Amino acid sequence: MKFGWDAKSNINRVLKSWRSLSDPSPGEYTYGVERHELAQSFIRKKGVPTFRSDPWKTKNDVEYESGNLTYTTYRITVTKEEVTYFFSITNESFFSILRMSYSGVLKRYTWIPKPQQMWKRLDSLLPRDTCGLYNRCGAYGLCDTNTSPNCVC
Repeated sequence: MKFGWDAKSNINRVLKSWRSLSDPSPGEYTYGVERHELAQSFIRKKGVPTFRSDPWKTKNDVEYESGNLTYTTYRITVTKEEVTYFFSITNESFFSILRMSYSGVLKRYTWIPKPQQMWKRLDSLLPRDTCGLYNRCGAYGLCDTNTSPNCVC
């Protein structure tokens, strides 16, 4: 699966949410990679940011390991020609999907084969908590999920 912008083809691949839980037509949310001063990923609702990742550094062939079993390869490419995020499954017994819910939450699920035979949600949930929401506390605010209220100056 590959997301992002390719200058040669002038294509920007994004993931779109469903309109509702029961309506699979395109919804209000998108997840994609954007090139600013530094590349970042964004979740947007009708074009307005609701989540922004930390700036990306170029990394190639970073592997995610689960115990002794390596099954996913990630590649982030940041050049003048493209800004992309790519992942693939290296073990054909596994399957993985990235899903944008109709409410704008990004989740990755991986099929774990025998003996468990189950879909497992990995920790790639965005936004992770209320402090992950874009501009949650305003321009000069600091968000801390361990305090109440969450926003302080």
